[in-house]
Amino acid sequence: MRGVHRGVITLELVISLGLMATLCAAIMPSITAMVQSVRILSRRVEDSSTSLFIADFLTEKIRNTVEGVEKEARQGNTYDYREEMQDGTWQTYTLRQQGSRLEIRIPGGFSQPITGGAGDVETVTDVEGNPLFTVYTGGLVEISAILGKPDGKDRQVLHTAVYPYAEYFNKGDIWEVEGAQ
Repeated sequence: MRGVHRGVITLELVISLGLMATLCAAIMPSITAMVQSVRILSRRVEDSSTSLFIADFLTEKIRNTVEGVEKEARQGNTYDYREEMQDGTWQTYTLRQQGSRLEIRIPGGFSQPITGGAGDVETVTDVEGNPLFTVYTGGLVEISAILGKPDGKDRQVLHTAVYPYAEYFNKGDIWEVEGAQ
């Protein structure tokens, strides 16, 4: 009698292992699909946050210009703005599109990439704009770019217009109050 019980327990063990293997085989594609979905979603979130950073960076740099540099209407892939340093001197910075990446040229002739490059974790978003900047007479700056991966997936369109504070407040003009003596 003992051998029969041992065989039944072994048979139940083999059947349970077979059922577990079948269950794992049935669930594995779902788990793989879920992991791929999470990876794709994290890539989209990263691309969206990078695109939002680019849009915010460009608009804030142009909006906060306290001294207008661009006086004539033009189109191009560069935009110059000036900032006052702590020592009271003024430095000119240039936002420019260099190939598929966006750079800022800082005083001294150096360039700092904002996006683009080799495609590592920090530099994933390419910029396409033709032209990237359109400057209108009066100071309005239109930014038009396509942001995203070079493979054409998950691309976002940035199209906005920014009016620099220097132009809005007519910096340099004398303001007079009506009725002032």
